[in-house]
Formats: sequence, structure tokens, C-alpha cells
Amino acid sequence: DGTLQGWPQPQMFGATVNICAQVSVQSGQIWSTKILPLEIDVDNGAPPNPTITTTSLPAATPGQPYQAQLQATGGDGSGYTWLLCPGWALPAGLALSATGLISGTPGPSAEPVAEVCFRVISGGSTGLVLGLGFTVGPGPDPVPGGSTVTLRKYKVEPTSLTIASGDSVEWVNRSGGRRTILSGNGKRVIAVLKPGTSASTRLVARRVHRFQVLQTGTVISVTVV
Repeated sequence: DGTLQGWPQPQMFGATVNICAQVSVQSGQIWSTKILPLEIDVDNGAPPNPTITTTSLPAATPGQPYQAQLQATGGDGSGYTWLLCPGWALPAGLALSATGLISGTPGPSAEPVAEVCFRVISGGSTGLVLGLGFTVGPGPDPVPGGSTVTLRKYKVEPTSLTIASGDSVEWVNRSGGRRTILSGNGKRVIAVLKPGTSASTRLVARRVHRFQVLQTGTVISVTVV
């Protein structure tokens, strides 16, 4: 009857899987097929859910040893097992242990990572997944007073900028059409701009923030220092 049911295993929490749904009518002579993404909600694991209490990570410097310990509370008392969310990765040279220790030495060519999604499992339960800022290296000098990103018909200028914590990015729509600014993972709308309008986004967390322009697919990286 088309009902999808069951209980995802803890290892799958935080993942997104594609399901191919197919329906037939008139004795199977007419078919309709559609690929549907299924996001497995990490907040709905078997209680009691552990909670990640780490809210930020120190910056890593290329060529320098790095260590940071993730922390959690709650769970079922069996201890914590840490993993990266499916599809996420740390900068090259760093690794996450099952005990929640991030360690290693990022190489000179290590790329900055906007967000790292961590999972914690306590027995059969899963914890709250957080995107944590993670910047490799000190980055360029901040631009005082915020910066402007201009959205044009076929391009966005600039696509990479650096600001100080507490400053704002101003989005200015010069495209002649509607423009929608999304969060880096595409799941949250930051602003919807009509032609000739603008909006600002204040950023405080010291990390690399990534945004997308829905209509063009352009990615904008904003480093907050």
C-alpha cells in the first residue's frame, strides 16, 4: 500500500538515502517511477539520546600537531562512540577516534572546512548532530565593517571574502530577477531578494561559513576571524 516503515539502525542516523519508488496501475501496464531522498532524523533515535556539548573547535595550523576532544552528556550509560556523519570529512591529516579525539597534523595543502558534522552513539541511541566550524590556518586579514556580495544575472562577486566576528555580509541583488540565499547544505533559507533589494547576515562564529545562490548554484565562502 506504499507504507514505508521500520527502525533505522544508529549507524544510519544523520544519513540521507535515495529510495526509488515505483507504482503501477491497470494491471501493471502503466508505470510511474520517482527517486525520493529520505533523510534519517538524528533527533529521533531510541531514548535516552546523548547530547553533544562541544560548541566550537580551535583552529588548526598546517604543519602543526593538533588535538581537540569532543564532549557529550546523557545517553544510556554504556559510554560514547563517535563518528563523522555520512559524507563529511575532516581536513587532510586529521582523524577522529571512536573516543571523540580529533588529532593529527594537517598538511601544508590542507583545505579549510566550513563545517564538520559529528555523531555520538550511546548504546542503541544516537545523539544530536552539530555542524562545527573548523578553519585550517589563520586566514587572511579581516575586512573591517562587513562586506558586500553582489548577485548579478550570471555571476556573483565576490565568491570568497573574510570579515571580523560580529560584522555582516550584505547581499545586493542586481540580477534583474529573484535570488534566494541558502545555507551551505541547502536546507535553510537565509534571504529571498527581489530585484534591486538587499539584505544582511551578521556572522559571529569564527569559522568558514558557506552559502549558496539557489538560482545559479554559486557557492560563497565567508571566513570569520
